[in-house]
Amino acid sequence: VKNKNFGGNEILHVAEAVARDKGISKESIIEALEEAMAIAAKRKYGANIKVKAHINRNLGNIELYREVLVVKDGFISDNTRDENNEEVKTIEISKAQETDPDINEGDVIKQILPPLEIGRLNAISAKQIIINKVKELEKDKVFEEYKNRVGEVLNGVVEKIETGGYIVKLGSAEAILKKDQTLKTDFYKLGDRIRACLAKLDKESNGPILILSRTHKDFVIQLFKQEVPEIYDRIIEVKNIARDPGSRTKIAVYSSDPSIDPVGSCVGMRGVRVQAIIKELKGEKIDIVKWSDDPATFVVNSLGSSIRVSKVIIDEEQNKIEIIVPEEDQSQAIGRRGQNIKLISELV
Repeated sequence: VKNKNFGGNEILHVAEAVARDKGISKESIIEALEEAMAIAAKRKYGANIKVKAHINRNLGNIELYREVLVVKDGFISDNTRDENNEEVKTIEISKAQETDPDINEGDVIKQILPPLEIGRLNAISAKQIIINKVKELEKDKVFEEYKNRVGEVLNGVVEKIETGGYIVKLGSAEAILKKDQTLKTDFYKLGDRIRACLAKLDKESNGPILILSRTHKDFVIQLFKQEVPEIYDRIIEVKNIARDPGSRTKIAVYSSDPSIDPVGSCVGMRGVRVQAIIKELKGEKIDIVKWSDDPATFVVNSLGSSIRVSKVIIDEEQNKIEIIVPEEDQSQAIGRRGQNIKLISELV
């Protein structure tokens, strides 16, 4: 049965072209077309009738049918419905066996429906269904490609600037970098290259499902992995990180190899490694701290060599650490608006 408005080959050509353009399977597009045809048919034959469409994969012919439940002779029901609350047409077994003697009670058979003449409204509806289905398939494709890459630093190009952030092109996929996930010194124009970490995937989003961040702690950790081979190779371990995005980061590093200086390795010769990271973070200060399993030593390391520590008092019951420093070092230890001590508390 051919639909009046479409030639069989034309449907297959359309499916193939869309599949090629969107990078998704031709079969998925055909299934979307079948779904659109079935919904358009329901508008004509009744919203609750279980109508299905099938497109011949070789010829492109469209077959519309409804499923009919074979019941015993004398069965009377005006309201037989399936698990989806769709109306199920019934046929007595004696009548069904007139065309096929092998049919049994409880079988579901196909009843072919007349070709569907798609009017303007149905055509618009079918088109919207196909568009929505293609978007859904594109999201599925992107999700599968990126689901194991959360936390990675991705490189892209600013494709669009919106009130709430930036749409970033990542190869064939799109991502969104919201304004609240950018640094206060971040300003991008169309076509600018951008680096950010993949913070999460949101399949429920009406826009791109890839959510980027430049404020996330993982962004800094991944930048260190890229700049410091010893971290990438796991010779040096990042134990913890505390961050005030755009202002200051404290990162604790450790190596079980006594011949390796974890702090010096992260700084690099003449500071080249850490400076590359600071440049990417638009001047954000970075304190690289040598981690220790001794809390007192770790706290002293976190304060830095310029602050003289007189005493460290650890109260394990209250989960508190008290640091005694000379009066002249107090303001530096606390930091502007308490930033330094807050980051140390988070780090330790």
